[in-house]
Amino acid sequence: MYTQKRGKEMAKQFRDFESARKFVQSLGLKSKTGWIKYAKSHLKPSDIPSAPNQVYKKQWKGMGDWLGTGRIADQYKQYRDFESARKFVHSLGLKNGEEWSVYAKSPHKPADIPSSPEKVYKKHWTGMGDWLGTGRVASQEISKNYLPFKEARVQVRALAKKYNLKNWEDYRNAVKKGLIPKNIPANPTIFKKVEFLS
Repeated sequence: MYTQKRGKEMAKQFRDFESARKFVQSLGLKSKTGWIKYAKSHLKPSDIPSAPNQVYKKQWKGMGDWLGTGRIADQYKQYRDFESARKFVHSLGLKNGEEWSVYAKSPHKPADIPSSPEKVYKKHWTGMGDWLGTGRVASQEISKNYLPFKEARVQVRALAKKYNLKNWEDYRNAVKKGLIPKNIPANPTIFKKVEFLS
Protein backbone atom coordinates (compact mmCIF):
# COMPACT_ATOMS: atom_id res chain seq x y z
CA MET A 1 0.00 0.00 0.00
CA TYR A 2 1.08 3.57 -0.68
CA THR A 3 0.43 6.73 1.28
CA GLN A 4 0.00 10.24 -0.02
CA LYS A 5 -0.32 13.48 1.93
CA ARG A 6 -2.10 16.50 0.57
CA GLY A 7 -2.05 19.61 2.74
CA LYS A 8 -3.92 19.00 5.96
CA GLU A 9 -5.61 15.91 4.59
CA MET A 10 -4.87 12.70 6.46
CA ALA A 11 -2.45 10.27 4.82
CA LYS A 12 -4.32 8.00 2.42
CA GLN A 13 -3.75 4.32 1.74
CA PHE A 14 -3.53 3.46 -1.96
CA ARG A 15 -3.44 0.23 -3.91
CA ASP A 16 -0.05 -0.97 -5.14
CA PHE A 17 0.91 0.38 -8.56
CA GLU A 18 0.15 -2.75 -10.61
CA SER A 19 -3.32 -3.17 -9.09
CA ALA A 20 -4.15 0.51 -9.46
CA ARG A 21 -2.99 0.60 -13.08
CA LYS A 22 -4.92 -2.57 -13.92
CA PHE A 23 -8.07 -0.98 -12.50
CA VAL A 24 -7.54 2.30 -14.35
CA GLN A 25 -6.89 0.52 -17.64
CA SER A 26 -10.20 -1.33 -17.26
CA LEU A 27 -11.95 2.06 -17.45
CA GLY A 28 -11.04 2.54 -21.11
CA LEU A 29 -9.99 6.19 -20.72
CA LYS A 30 -8.18 7.54 -23.78
CA SER A 31 -6.46 10.74 -22.65
CA LYS A 32 -5.07 12.77 -19.78
CA THR A 33 -8.15 15.01 -20.02
CA GLY A 34 -10.37 11.97 -19.57
CA TRP A 35 -8.36 10.86 -16.56
CA ILE A 36 -8.52 14.29 -14.88
CA LYS A 37 -12.28 14.41 -15.35
CA TYR A 38 -12.65 10.91 -13.92
CA ALA A 39 -10.25 11.60 -11.02
CA LYS A 40 -12.38 14.56 -9.93
CA SER A 41 -15.61 12.60 -10.08
CA HIS A 42 -17.31 10.65 -7.30
CA LEU A 43 -16.72 7.47 -9.33
CA LYS A 44 -13.03 7.20 -8.47
CA PRO A 45 -12.33 4.83 -5.57
CA SER A 46 -10.54 6.49 -2.67
CA ASP A 47 -7.63 4.03 -2.88
CA ILE A 48 -6.80 5.15 -6.43
CA PRO A 49 -4.74 8.37 -6.35
CA SER A 50 -5.75 11.43 -8.35
CA ALA A 51 -2.06 12.21 -8.91
CA PRO A 52 -0.56 8.78 -9.69
CA ASN A 53 2.67 10.32 -11.00
CA GLN A 54 3.38 11.61 -7.49
CA VAL A 55 2.31 8.51 -5.59
CA TYR A 56 4.04 5.97 -7.87
CA LYS A 57 7.15 7.98 -8.80
CA LYS A 58 9.42 4.94 -9.20
CA GLN A 59 7.03 3.05 -11.47
CA TRP A 60 5.62 6.01 -13.39
CA LYS A 61 6.15 5.88 -17.17
CA GLY A 62 3.62 8.42 -18.30
CA MET A 63 -0.12 8.78 -18.75
CA GLY A 64 -0.19 6.42 -21.74
CA ASP A 65 1.19 3.60 -19.61
CA TRP A 66 -1.21 4.45 -16.77
CA LEU A 67 -4.28 4.45 -19.01
CA GLY A 68 -3.10 1.62 -21.25
CA THR A 69 -3.32 3.59 -24.50
CA GLY A 70 0.17 2.55 -25.58
CA ARG A 71 1.35 6.15 -25.84
CA ILE A 72 4.62 6.78 -24.02
CA ALA A 73 5.84 10.27 -23.14
CA ASP A 74 9.08 11.21 -24.95
CA GLN A 75 11.11 11.34 -21.74
CA TYR A 76 10.24 7.70 -20.98
CA LYS A 77 10.89 6.30 -24.46
CA GLN A 78 13.94 4.17 -25.15
CA TYR A 79 15.67 5.07 -28.41
CA ARG A 80 18.57 3.55 -30.33
CA ASP A 81 21.92 5.21 -29.82
CA PHE A 82 22.62 8.03 -32.29
CA GLU A 83 25.00 6.13 -34.58
CA SER A 84 22.63 3.15 -34.97
CA ALA A 85 19.61 5.40 -35.51
CA ARG A 86 21.40 7.51 -38.12
CA LYS A 87 22.66 4.40 -39.94
CA PHE A 88 19.09 3.12 -40.15
CA VAL A 89 17.80 6.48 -41.41
CA HIS A 90 20.55 6.65 -44.07
CA SER A 91 19.30 3.30 -45.40
CA LEU A 92 15.88 4.86 -46.14
CA GLY A 93 17.24 7.08 -48.92
CA LEU A 94 15.19 10.12 -47.88
CA LYS A 95 16.23 13.33 -49.63
CA ASN A 96 15.11 16.20 -47.38
CA GLY A 97 13.40 17.30 -44.19
CA GLU A 98 9.98 17.21 -45.80
CA GLU A 99 10.37 13.53 -46.73
CA TRP A 100 11.64 12.80 -43.22
CA SER A 101 8.60 14.53 -41.69
CA VAL A 102 6.22 12.38 -43.76
CA TYR A 103 8.10 9.21 -42.86
CA ALA A 104 8.33 10.13 -39.16
CA LYS A 105 4.53 10.37 -38.98
CA SER A 106 3.98 7.11 -40.83
CA PRO A 107 3.39 3.69 -39.24
CA HIS A 108 6.62 2.47 -40.89
CA LYS A 109 8.91 4.34 -38.48
CA PRO A 110 10.21 2.03 -35.72
CA ALA A 111 9.27 3.13 -32.19
CA ASP A 112 12.93 3.37 -31.17
CA ILE A 113 13.70 5.95 -33.88
CA PRO A 114 12.65 9.44 -32.68
CA SER A 115 10.40 11.68 -34.76
CA SER A 116 12.35 14.71 -33.49
CA PRO A 117 15.97 13.52 -33.57
CA GLU A 118 17.29 17.06 -33.06
CA LYS A 119 15.74 17.04 -29.58
CA VAL A 120 16.68 13.49 -28.59
CA TYR A 121 20.27 13.61 -29.90
CA LYS A 122 21.13 17.22 -29.04
CA LYS A 123 24.80 16.47 -28.36
CA HIS A 124 25.31 14.76 -31.72
CA TRP A 125 22.96 16.79 -33.91
CA THR A 126 24.61 18.66 -36.80
CA GLY A 127 21.65 18.98 -39.14
CA MET A 128 19.12 17.13 -41.28
CA GLY A 129 21.68 16.51 -44.03
CA ASP A 130 23.83 14.51 -41.64
CA TRP A 131 20.79 12.67 -40.24
CA LEU A 132 19.52 11.67 -43.69
CA GLY A 133 22.97 11.12 -45.20
CA THR A 134 22.51 13.61 -48.05
CA GLY A 135 25.64 15.55 -47.12
CA ARG A 136 23.74 18.84 -47.18
CA VAL A 137 24.56 21.22 -44.38
CA ALA A 138 22.05 23.83 -43.26
CA SER A 139 23.16 27.40 -43.95
CA GLN A 140 22.86 28.30 -40.27
CA GLU A 141 25.32 25.49 -39.46
CA ILE A 142 27.76 26.67 -42.13
CA SER A 143 27.54 30.29 -40.99
CA LYS A 144 28.75 29.29 -37.52
CA ASN A 145 32.17 28.67 -39.09
CA TYR A 146 32.44 31.97 -40.96
CA LEU A 147 35.20 34.41 -40.09
CA PRO A 148 34.13 37.70 -38.49
CA PHE A 149 33.43 40.38 -41.09
CA LYS A 150 36.68 42.33 -40.67
CA GLU A 151 38.88 39.23 -40.95
CA ALA A 152 36.91 37.94 -43.94
CA ARG A 153 37.19 41.31 -45.69
CA VAL A 154 40.98 41.39 -45.25
CA GLN A 155 41.27 37.93 -46.80
CA VAL A 156 38.88 38.70 -49.65
CA ARG A 157 40.74 41.88 -50.54
CA ALA A 158 43.99 39.91 -50.67
CA LEU A 159 42.33 37.28 -52.87
CA ALA A 160 40.86 40.02 -55.08
CA LYS A 161 44.37 41.29 -55.79
CA LYS A 162 45.76 37.79 -56.26
CA TYR A 163 43.04 36.66 -58.70
CA ASN A 164 42.20 40.08 -60.15
CA LEU A 165 38.62 40.07 -58.86
CA LYS A 166 37.00 43.36 -59.82
CA ASN A 167 33.29 42.82 -59.19
CA TRP A 168 30.71 40.47 -57.69
CA GLU A 169 30.57 38.34 -60.84
CA ASP A 170 34.33 37.75 -60.58
CA TYR A 171 33.85 36.89 -56.91
CA ARG A 172 31.05 34.39 -57.63
CA ASN A 173 33.16 32.74 -60.31
CA ALA A 174 36.07 32.49 -57.86
CA VAL A 175 33.71 30.77 -55.38
CA LYS A 176 32.64 28.26 -58.07
CA LYS A 177 36.30 27.51 -58.85
CA GLY A 178 37.01 26.87 -55.18
CA LEU A 179 39.34 29.86 -54.82
CA ILE A 180 37.45 31.31 -51.86
CA PRO A 181 37.93 29.50 -48.50
CA LYS A 182 34.90 27.81 -46.94
CA ASN A 183 35.11 30.07 -43.87
CA ILE A 184 34.22 33.07 -46.07
CA PRO A 185 30.61 33.23 -47.32
CA ALA A 186 29.95 32.54 -50.99
CA ASN A 187 27.41 35.34 -50.84
CA PRO A 188 28.97 38.26 -48.92
CA THR A 189 25.57 39.93 -48.61
CA ILE A 190 25.42 37.92 -45.40
CA PHE A 191 27.58 40.79 -44.10
CA LYS A 192 24.96 43.32 -45.31
CA LYS A 193 27.06 44.06 -48.42
CA VAL A 194 29.46 46.55 -46.93
CA GLU A 195 32.40 47.36 -49.24
CA PHE A 196 33.91 43.90 -49.38
CA LEU A 197 36.17 43.74 -52.41
CA SER A 198 37.68 47.20 -52.20
